[in-house]
Amino acid sequence: MLSLSDRMTLHLGGKTIELIYIDDPYNPGDLAVWLPESGVMHAGFVGYRERHPDIRPDYSHGTTMGMLKQLEVLSALKPTVVVPAHGPLGDVKDLYALTDYLLLARQKVRTMMDKGMPLPDIMKSFSMSEYKGWDRENHFEWLAETLYRELQGQGPQIVPVVDQRVQGTITQLAEEGRRLTVKPDSGADVRLRVTSDTDIDGAATDRAQLKIGMKLNALYQVPQGFNAALGYDVTEMQISP
Repeated sequence: MLSLSDRMTLHLGGKTIELIYIDDPYNPGDLAVWLPESGVMHAGFVGYRERHPDIRPDYSHGTTMGMLKQLEVLSALKPTVVVPAHGPLGDVKDLYALTDYLLLARQKVRTMMDKGMPLPDIMKSFSMSEYKGWDRENHFEWLAETLYRELQGQGPQIVPVVDQRVQGTITQLAEEGRRLTVKPDSGADVRLRVTSDTDIDGAATDRAQLKIGMKLNALYQVPQGFNAALGYDVTEMQISP
């Protein structure tokens, strides 16, 4: 086991590898891996290319200020190849682009706050249309609410969670099975979010194997008094054809 407070340099197989941790109270555990000789950086959560950040009011994915701290350190190294947590490769220009994005997003929410707009109106009005074509536009509501909390100096939103179960048919799928809509045997449709921690069993054992028309029995978490804009997180699901 290795432990580090900010940086550690390793020499493995004739290569120099630097581990970089940017300390922040709400850093979700991201560690950058920098190969200075080749200019390759595994940047983790801040390395996404043309993707709206998945920042949440409970700060489970960090904060915009924390991301800006990471981006400042990583951009200064000027990587020629940036490997994100998911998605296509980028370079230092993508780190610059995300920095500009976050600064603009903070400015937009601060301007609306200065006008005295209540949070629901800010969430409804917030948009990053300057970045048309970027992936995950459904993150806007969470991003706006998180920025509001940050700029108010508030800590993370603490929300009690209640487990619920649904049985029904998958009617919609998106993002390679990460998001799905279920038509229950009775009641209104339910939007669910399948994470890397979801236990999947039965006719499918991976979210990429899910198909419209499949039947499921799923246990999911409902945060109380919380805007689950992207759907409810599934903890376990049993799939049948």
